Amino acid sequence: MKLKIIKITDHEQTVDFEVELDLSDFGLQVKKTKDKIYQSYSLTGFRKGHVPHEIVDKHINNESVLYQSLYDLNERIVREIIDLEAFSNSKALDTAVGYQVVNLGDNKTIPPIVKITFEKVPTILNFTKNDFEQSITKTDLQKIMPEKNKIQSQIKQVLRKYVVVMPKDQQIVANGDLVNIDFVGYVDDQVIPNGTNKNYELEIGSKTFIDNFEQQLISLKKGDKKEIHVQFPSNYSNKKYAGKKAKFDVVINAVKTIKYPTLTKDLIEKEFSLKNIDNEKDLINFLQKKYFENNMLKKVNDVIVDKAKINYYPQSLIKIYMQQLLSEEERKIKNYGFATLDDYFQKISGGAQGFAKTKDNYYHQLLVETKKHILIGVVYEDLINQYDLDVNEQDKKQFVNDKLLYYYGNETKANEELNRNEIYYRTIILKNKLLDIIFKK
Repeated sequence: MKLKIIKITDHEQTVDFEVELDLSDFGLQVKKTKDKIYQSYSLTGFRKGHVPHEIVDKHINNESVLYQSLYDLNERIVREIIDLEAFSNSKALDTAVGYQVVNLGDNKTIPPIVKITFEKVPTILNFTKNDFEQSITKTDLQKIMPEKNKIQSQIKQVLRKYVVVMPKDQQIVANGDLVNIDFVGYVDDQVIPNGTNKNYELEIGSKTFIDNFEQQLISLKKGDKKEIHVQFPSNYSNKKYAGKKAKFDVVINAVKTIKYPTLTKDLIEKEFSLKNIDNEKDLINFLQKKYFENNMLKKVNDVIVDKAKINYYPQSLIKIYMQQLLSEEERKIKNYGFATLDDYFQKISGGAQGFAKTKDNYYHQLLVETKKHILIGVVYEDLINQYDLDVNEQDKKQFVNDKLLYYYGNETKANEELNRNEIYYRTIILKNKLLDIIFKK
């Protein structure tokens, strides 16, 4: 369909495209509109759809036909505008939010003119390339890199269902053993709330407890009692005990041997959904790199949310992202046996009284998350443009080898997945390129 731009009007948050339609294109649509009317028109004395056209023409309003024709063309007009070079230069979002007939024309000599309104990409008010490059320091990088033993602990958690536990011949605690203990914890000679337990099973070396707790159990034997002294970390979740010294009275009830399964290729594929990895070392390396990239991304996202501001939040994007989040939430609550979100709100609110408040709070939080998502997306898109980044064939090949191959097993399937979701993976590749800029600095 041919369009002629009459005028582009730039506003702070929107841009209007006033376009003239080609008469021949519009004439074809008017004909289609009339054909639909002819096929559905009823009149006494005639079968439906068999009323002579000249009679129908006398009963229908020509202006209404033209308006209906323009309405039916609306989506095509929007797509055509989006494909124009002028649209790319306008920094408009590709979802129309307004439609107005400027001139209906006459379908003979005067072509119709319509005005389509698009929201604009928000303007970033206070976040620069320099802010981005300094969003992660060398100290941050050290914290972001997950420790090898933490990855091993996570792997063990996944494999616990395969564990074989046996009584230990010599009931002496060693690293890797499973000990059954009773304990009572104290801070300033006061019992710690939830710091008491009986028959608690602790794997030595898992770092489940406070640093140095598990090490002090090594070499004890069944029936031993020991007073263990530790210190809560300064960043402990309960601020009351952060940095405080504590003591625990511990009794060893039993010592057991734990045997974990050997990590084979089949077991890794079954439990971690990863192909082409057949040993623990390679699995740890893969997960370490994956968690590192995720942690970097989270850190940058947190800095963006904390520092960046935009001039407005487009309603079109809010609608899209809210719907995505709602769809995901609905999928989750159905896994817990709820038919709808309202059923879920009814349950967690404790009845009709708290229902409205619970629902309002939920949607408010959803809106907050949506705005964060929009802010982060706008900043990343701006950074990608500032650094003039793009995705080439080598980038795609590298992404297939480094990521998709592990999930899809061979290059053919991996490339098919890449092509199926090219826009989605393009975004990931570009974000990884941005993170590389920080990492190299």
